[in-house]
Amino acid sequence: MSEHLTHIAVYEDCARIILNTDKFSQTFKICVRDHYDSGLFTSGSRGNHLFAVPILEKFKDRWEQVSTDPEACQQIAGSIGWITHRAADLQMKPTWRAKTAEDPDFPDTEMQVYHDSVTFREVYSGGSISTGSTLEQLNPHTLEKRLGTQPAAGELDPQKLEELITILYQKQFVELHTFHKTQADINQWVEDFIEYHQEFTEDLRLYIEAFQNPDPVKMETYVNGIHFYDPDDPIIQWVRRVQHHQDPPHINLDEALVADESISHYAKALQRGFRYLSAADGYFQNRISKEECYDVLEIKGDNRL
Repeated sequence: MSEHLTHIAVYEDCARIILNTDKFSQTFKICVRDHYDSGLFTSGSRGNHLFAVPILEKFKDRWEQVSTDPEACQQIAGSIGWITHRAADLQMKPTWRAKTAEDPDFPDTEMQVYHDSVTFREVYSGGSISTGSTLEQLNPHTLEKRLGTQPAAGELDPQKLEELITILYQKQFVELHTFHKTQADINQWVEDFIEYHQEFTEDLRLYIEAFQNPDPVKMETYVNGIHFYDPDDPIIQWVRRVQHHQDPPHINLDEALVADESISHYAKALQRGFRYLSAADGYFQNRISKEECYDVLEIKGDNRL
């Protein structure tokens, strides 16, 4: 879940720029509009940005033939999500690492939790506003301890319900493994499962605590001290008004999208996302070369597939 909320928020804000300006091709607009979930899903997944450019390369010269193919559109939307994920990572991670190197008492993993809590409050109004996807539902109970104000919490034991759902999830995930179909030795099956299962490293309780009871010192160190989010940044004002279905403020979007060292890291992530996506769109439209696109995306050497 690490920085999941911030990743999907950056994707959604970049999608607002794509869909509500004339700065992107109709291809990108159509893929984001019609396959929004694909981009949202990939924006929250790690390590897959390497496939973004190859996917664009796969479809760019035969777009007229595949433009009505849902799978092609889904893949392009997925590429857009991966690109925004990379933009957020390259903006945020150096700051996390520098802070931890400066003071190991403030680990970068905890900083990510605090950033997500701020994103939940500022971008999603503490759950009063959900995402643009019906498959990624946020509500005021998302970061609430034991679903405290959820009416059903008074009729059920939330802890026992969590344990039950956990068991059901585990059962479903185990059933997804294919080696049990061919592995007759139960002991070897168990060993294979232990070897290949993914460790669960995130604790939702930390996110709940950071949102519900943020530590003042940690807020100053992790959020205010590094200037993580500023609602007065022009680009943030612009995307928030679009999000809330309000007329955009009298802000020159071209100026708001130009690099500015004085703005918050979240705003810089949106600027970086815009630069990356502009390069990807330019490559798809054959306005720039593949190598030029990789240069803008800051993907180097053997990672250029």
